[in-house]
Amino acid sequence: MERYKIYIEGIGWSVSEKYILACDSMTLLIKPEFYGYFVGGMMPMEHYWPIRPNNKCRAIKFAVEWGNNHTEEAQRISGSRTKFVEESSKLKFDYMFHLLSEYAKLLKLEVKVPPGMNDLCSEMRSFEVKVTPGMTDLCSEMMVCPADGL
Repeated sequence: MERYKIYIEGIGWSVSEKYILACDSMTLLIKPEFYGYFVGGMMPMEHYWPIRPNNKCRAIKFAVEWGNNHTEEAQRISGSRTKFVEESSKLKFDYMFHLLSEYAKLLKLEVKVPPGMNDLCSEMRSFEVKVTPGMTDLCSEMMVCPADGL
């Protein structure tokens, strides 16, 4: 596991934000212009380390040095954020599941299998992704950690 993850936007919103925030590493977050669905409720120094956008290099260097000298506090920040993301995601996904389930009850759609097609049994409709030796952990692939170069 990496000690730090840095999230910085490019020109637009990035899908990697949620993966970086879900990883159990201390996140150095440069204030985003576009917010994901759980970022808005997070608090600086409780869930992430804020980085000033006007002086990124100095701020990142300071954050890494602080994290290296205060490992327990850095772990507390990352643990607090991980818990927040899990709880926040669970509530939102529970709400979406129930909302869509109730909406589905209102639909009056009769599904017909087109001619020449075979209906699969429910067991065949789902599948498992098999991890191959070439696959790696998504969290570790997201960004190069600044601590790796120290």
